[in-house]
Amino acid sequence: MSSPCPKEARWDPSRVMGSNCLFNLVTGMRGVGKTYAMKKIAVKRYIERGEAWVYMRYNEVMVKNILRSPNPFLGDLVVNEEFPDYTFKNEGPRMYVAQKSKHLKWELFGSIVPLIAFDSYKGTTAPTTTLMVLDEFIKEKEKRNVPYPPGVVSAFYNIHETFDRREGRVKFVGLANTANIVNPFFQAWRIKPIPKGTGKKFPVGKTKVYYENAWTEAYEAWARSSELGALTFGTEYDDYAVGNEFTGQTGLFVAPRPKQSRCDTCIVWEGSRFGVWVARNYMEIHIDDKPARDVGSIVLTREDMMPNYLMIERANPYLKWLVKAYQFGQMTFRNDVVRETFLEMLSMCGLK
Repeated sequence: MSSPCPKEARWDPSRVMGSNCLFNLVTGMRGVGKTYAMKKIAVKRYIERGEAWVYMRYNEVMVKNILRSPNPFLGDLVVNEEFPDYTFKNEGPRMYVAQKSKHLKWELFGSIVPLIAFDSYKGTTAPTTTLMVLDEFIKEKEKRNVPYPPGVVSAFYNIHETFDRREGRVKFVGLANTANIVNPFFQAWRIKPIPKGTGKKFPVGKTKVYYENAWTEAYEAWARSSELGALTFGTEYDDYAVGNEFTGQTGLFVAPRPKQSRCDTCIVWEGSRFGVWVARNYMEIHIDDKPARDVGSIVLTREDMMPNYLMIERANPYLKWLVKAYQFGQMTFRNDVVRETFLEMLSMCGLK
């Protein structure tokens, strides 16, 4: 039996909480303590300052699974005696805390809510809420066939405005395992993977979003010393769960743009722009995120449609040609992010 993981090996949330950014994203190895750390912070902020929090998952099913679990949502804090003078309980989605005494006085300090139910919270007031956590904002590779909620980033803007009222009071922290580099928040905010254990502020609009790739050397050593670590060593699962590598960071088909190639068109999909560069009589195709300025733009959805763009069907021969080019190994990409994002689009056009 492996020894318990030492507390000092877990992730330290101090950098994200001190980022001076209202909007923050954290990805990292499985089990390093991302959710646990945010639970501790939420409880401590309420005990010390009376500040409440909101814990979110994408939909009602995810929230119900948490509430139906035989293990209380905050039960791990109790087991580890993080707050020995306090006890916790859930009544449905509401979280309560009470100081231990003969007469418990339960105080509401948080709620578990589905992000897509933002309409249900319009008109409510939450002046004491100062923290909002969205857990598992990246879907695992095995769940990619289950789509993200439509307009999920816009839904997030709506629910954050409901609780924050544009006062800059509610700090948002999105948490996820280091899974798929193609996800709505990375795409919307142009977040790119960074080295494990580091943090970086990305300019978004007229502000900045802090992104941290959570990792500790001590936790990696402990995780790989376990029986599961020994069993999965050298596998793709080990790279993802412990090595902090996104599933799309392979370098496959990544190459410089061919010399003497020309930009054939620009494809716009979910706000991303792709330049289709061709060479050698259309037998060599390169995709990057820097299309030429003098080419026309085509789109697949009405959400991307703009004046002077051309909307085409997913069964259009041009898209089928691109699918075949990839299948025949005639397509290269500027980087992993471009490849994974573009292939997500081609998967809607028949790519298996």
